[in-house]
Amino acid sequence: MSLTTTKGDAERVYRDWDDALGRKDVEAAIALYAPNCVLESPLVSHLLNAQRGVVEGRENLREFVRLVFARTPPARKRYREGFFTDGRRLIWE
Repeated sequence: MSLTTTKGDAERVYRDWDDALGRKDVEAAIALYAPNCVLESPLVSHLLNAQRGVVEGRENLREFVRLVFARTPPARKRYREGFFTDGRRLIWE
């Protein structure tokens, strides 16, 4: 079964993730991911000292998100505008 989301669903996840980052609430961020999620980022290799820039599964993602939140400077400035989605994947920079 393939789960497809609406643009409104994607927008909610995009905004809720940003809110979790602002509050540094790891559990709120993790709750936004499916149990079988896959996250790809060059930060994975850097922060986890891993060969691949991929984290698979929500439980494995927790440590990565914890490190991202811990290393986000207090005066966080992001110039994020919008996201891309195909109804299954949500991508933003």
